[in-house]
Amino acid sequence: MSKSAKQIADELSISRQRVQQIIRQLPASKRPQKASGRYAINAISEDAIKSVFYGNPANQSKEQGNASSVKKRQEDATESESHSETADPSAVISVLKEQLKASTSQLSAKDEQIKELHRLLDQSQQLQLMAEHKLKQLEAPKNELESAAEPTADKIHTRSPEALRAAESAPEQRLSFWRRLFGRQK
Repeated sequence: MSKSAKQIADELSISRQRVQQIIRQLPASKRPQKASGRYAINAISEDAIKSVFYGNPANQSKEQGNASSVKKRQEDATESESHSETADPSAVISVLKEQLKASTSQLSAKDEQIKELHRLLDQSQQLQLMAEHKLKQLEAPKNELESAAEPTADKIHTRSPEALRAAESAPEQRLSFWRRLFGRQK
């Protein structure tokens, strides 16, 4: 009768991937054949897998530990089944009440956290609003200076006719770029 890798893994209390890894380590003569994408492990291959697994001293101690942990799990399962069958309804109610109290305390703690976060959010928004207001106040004098400078710009464009005639009569000396940049005159 052939077994699957999962069945061997369950027997050895290891993962299916570890069984497949051991199979890849086996020599070709002892390696099981794949049937429809799954290993069909016969008795010879099973013995080879177990010998490789038990051949490693670290695995032997793991197997002993796994066997004892499997037994413990089975004992716990049977114990919990027996407790559930003989459990007194008042005991179940007391356990449920304790769970309810724990849930209630967790909810109240979460409510407090939410309140604190809302308070911090409000504080942050107020600080942001104050910062924007201060920026507007700082920009306001700058805007006033710009608006005060605009009338003088208008005065430049409204020259008197005498100034226009004097500018036209003066010979224009075109300065080079560098002289205009550094301001040196001849």
